[in-house]
Amino acid sequence: MAQKRSGGRPSKGDRADIKTRIPTTSRDKLYEYAELVGESVTDLTAAQLVPWIASLDLEKARLGAAQESLEIDRKTA
Repeated sequence: MAQKRSGGRPSKGDRADIKTRIPTTSRDKLYEYAELVGESVTDLTAAQLVPWIASLDLEKARLGAAQESLEIDRKTA
């Protein structure tokens, strides 16, 4: 009977890749920080990005995009 492997890092669940471009100086600072704190750049970035994504109000954005903007004359308002 084959032994079940154990050890290693536990799964973080279903994950997907994204790519973005940032200024080189920001990238360099991020990589240096990751090295100093012993974390991966991916984990550090996800820790900041995921809560922001969770806070996005899609319904409000949908309504705002569909709503017509009104011009207000500041002199008479």
